[in-house]
Amino acid sequence: MTLILTCLTASNVFQVSDRRLTLVSSPESIVDDDRNKAVFVGRVSFGYTGLAEIGRERTDDWLARVISEGPTNDMAQVAQRVRCAATAAFRQLPATLPKNFRHHAFHGVGWFRLRGQAWLSPGIIVVHNALDEQTGGWLVEPLDEFCVATQFPSALPSKECILHSVGVRPNARERDAVVRLLRKCVKHRSSTPTTIGKALIDSMSWLSRRHTRIGNRLLLVSLPKSSAEEFDRTGNTSLLAAPTNDATATFTYASPEGSLTWYGPHIVREGVVLTEVAGGPL
Repeated sequence: MTLILTCLTASNVFQVSDRRLTLVSSPESIVDDDRNKAVFVGRVSFGYTGLAEIGRERTDDWLARVISEGPTNDMAQVAQRVRCAATAAFRQLPATLPKNFRHHAFHGVGWFRLRGQAWLSPGIIVVHNALDEQTGGWLVEPLDEFCVATQFPSALPSKECILHSVGVRPNARERDAVVRLLRKCVKHRSSTPTTIGKALIDSMSWLSRRHTRIGNRLLLVSLPKSSAEEFDRTGNTSLLAAPTNDATATFTYASPEGSLTWYGPHIVREGVVLTEVAGGPL
């Protein structure tokens, strides 16, 4: 289990995820504290929470491969491809794995062209088998099939934001504290993508000190609307290890030691997967 925290604004969307893997039967047993959980495709960033492996394949590799096996410019098709593949794969899980250990979700945040609209809208798309779509919590038992849930705000003023999370469930006080911090940050007159990104990383770092299943090595992906529009115009996009800004899609690796080494998400285009993105020192 992990935590994926997303923030939608009128001009930029953000996703931050931790990189910790723990045993489902023992949250204190850390298997890996620096495992990639993010996959970037076009104008959407996907994270996952749940099983670290699907079949004999790392879940991040599995997700990148499945996305690459068809068109990647239509997120509805991408989501359906992931849904069908995940349903088939989870039916092959060992019968000895208890049902309460099979909860899983792929969480995408980015920019979408909705039917009848000529512009891009920020939104969230989740492929899952166990989320209560009303409360955001986990169902007691997973569903037999994966399904797709979406959230597309009809209007998002320039100084407002929408927060969403999946995975480890912070308590009400923790959620309220994170919401207050992010809303204050977004509404501030000097708010920038950098300050919002920092607030998200600070929130995740704080939660990691309160929840064993949340790691303190984090990956932040920032997708400004202008980069999504560039992808729509040209079919090309860049994801850079660079400060969060208004123009380019960027990723930021945050380690507790303040390391300058940058680890990024997998990057996918139709038929192509770029993995183990890393760089540094910068």
